Amino acid sequence: MPGSLSFDASFWDQPRSPVRQKRSSPAQLPVPVVFEDETILVVAKPAGLAVQPDKAGSDNVLDQLQESHPRDPLFLVHRLDRPVAGLVVLAKTAAAQTALTRQMARGEFRKVYRALVSPAPQQPSGQLVNDLVKLPGQNTSRVVAAQDPVKDKKTARLSFQVAGRITWQGQDLAWLTVELMTGRHHQIRVQLSHLGCPIINDGKYGSQFLEAKPGQIALQAAQVSFLHPLSQQRLIFQLPPPDQEPWTLFKSVTEVLGATGKL
Repeated sequence: MPGSLSFDASFWDQPRSPVRQKRSSPAQLPVPVVFEDETILVVAKPAGLAVQPDKAGSDNVLDQLQESHPRDPLFLVHRLDRPVAGLVVLAKTAAAQTALTRQMARGEFRKVYRALVSPAPQQPSGQLVNDLVKLPGQNTSRVVAAQDPVKDKKTARLSFQVAGRITWQGQDLAWLTVELMTGRHHQIRVQLSHLGCPIINDGKYGSQFLEAKPGQIALQAAQVSFLHPLSQQRLIFQLPPPDQEPWTLFKSVTEVLGATGKL
């Protein structure tokens, strides 16, 4: 099998392919393009920006990119919640989308997140397995018992590791590295909240707010890894941590993580 290629998005201070905004909004910046070839497109979605069109006609990643790529049909490979920042992968052909979707089903498409939670988990690492059900009309999900006969429940799996802990203004905060094994609605947010460790600023799932920035929670899709649909070479893309609070409260942690190359 061909070797892997790793791309650190911190190498690019500006988008490689500037994207013009569809609507004028000081809150929404053009979506930075991290990588692009004839088959795939990898971008860094800002927190607060939708991934795809919604009923309200909100600005979104897909419309912005489609406007700058009028000759390329674009297909979402996966999605991120509006308040989550991070890497999003799109395909330029239906065949590439199918190939990447199959990789997800086989566990070959890796997604790793950074999350800040409060309070910290009692254990330094672990794996969470829960049955989730999406609540109609509420845009939320909840954990249900395995024996609960509720319809449409889906099993969700993730693993986490505590990368650092601090006490700030009397609160116990932890920096987690989270890897998804499944892709369920609000999965990381629901499972960490059920553990008793909600993501900071995620008021929908029980967190207190540490900053006054609406539309953002302390969750980042920091790394994606998959096989290129044509070459079958493994590609790894990684973003640096956000340079804003509450992430910068963990300055000593980010220095350690940067030195070791870990998330």
